[in-house]
Amino acid sequence: MARILLIEDNRDHLELMAYLLQAQGHVLLSAGSAESAQTMMECCQELDLIICDIRLGQASGIDLVRAVRKSGRLSKVPIVAVTAGSMGQAQEALAAGFDSYILKPVEPETFIAEITEYLGGDGRPRIVEATKASTSPPLAEELPDNQHSTILAVDDKSTNLDLIRALLQPLGYRVITARGVEEALARARADRPDLILTDVHMGDGTGFDLIRGIQDDAALRYIPWLVTSATYFTMDARAKDLHLDDSNFILQPWEPQKLVEKIRNRVRVEKDLSAARKAQAGSW
Repeated sequence: MARILLIEDNRDHLELMAYLLQAQGHVLLSAGSAESAQTMMECCQELDLIICDIRLGQASGIDLVRAVRKSGRLSKVPIVAVTAGSMGQAQEALAAGFDSYILKPVEPETFIAEITEYLGGDGRPRIVEATKASTSPPLAEELPDNQHSTILAVDDKSTNLDLIRALLQPLGYRVITARGVEEALARARADRPDLILTDVHMGDGTGFDLIRGIQDDAALRYIPWLVTSATYFTMDARAKDLHLDDSNFILQPWEPQKLVEKIRNRVRVEKDLSAARKAQAGSW
């Protein structure tokens, strides 16, 4: 199983490649723009392969890869281009730092074989020697029970949701998303997440409205939550009314390490409380 970042702004092409990669059991992170890709790469501690379209709307995958090759941390990660352009463009991509290229439209029968050699030849992650510039500590210890924990991320900005996926999915968490209050309440009722991470400001309400809806629902009130915002919360009466404090608030821009640790701790605490409640109910 490899950790692969797929950068593609054409939804149909992205979904096809994503399907093929996930069918092989790989952990997939996807970005639809150069901006989202840069954000993910800044926060990902490990990647085994990057697959990048050469044309990304107004941006260039070639410029993006040149920047990656100059960075210390991910400079040795293999990068494969996908392009519908000419052979001249493909050659330019190789000169810029891509390891290989795949011509569009992608052929499902050959796609996996074309990238396998960049995963060690057998589909497993290739061992890449760490660079001296790679001094960042790992985001968090991968816990055996992470794969059983579902996080509902609520934000009306797709870039923020992409970043949360990039941080949590490689650690084993299942991440589901919503873009507003009503959608989040519906997802919470359907999926019963282990934690809700919500932004404050959204189009159809606020994170405070979402928390109030969670607390007023008998089936959801035990779900722990974290609120994230770029503005401090203590002056907001609703925040005080909801007993929002430093334990369930994260000020943006947040540090990835601290965010992951806070999520992990809140999930652990709630699981312990849930076990205690069940034990108490069984003793009656």
